Amino acid sequence: AFILGIRRARDFIIILLVNLMTNPVLVSVTFAVRLMGTNLIYYTVLVLLELCVVVTESIVYKYTISWHRSVLLLSCCLNAASFFIGKAFNMIVF
Repeated sequence: AFILGIRRARDFIIILLVNLMTNPVLVSVTFAVRLMGTNLIYYTVLVLLELCVVVTESIVYKYTISWHRSVLLLSCCLNAASFFIGKAFNMIVF
């Protein structure tokens, strides 16, 4: 978020809280699907949930943070970073 120009502490806290609300749900659901389904089902659910998360976070950001650019772009960038950090973490740990 800092790289994208977010500077207010309040905005960082909101971004953190929104991520703490959406990320565990996404990870839990995709983990369960991964255990029960095929790769096609897993990736389909993953893409659909990521889209839902991006839209949901964008709506929250629109009304809560002082960002003067596209909240959709902000949410996409933050979620992409989170996704790739999570993948790297999983490669290291598992």
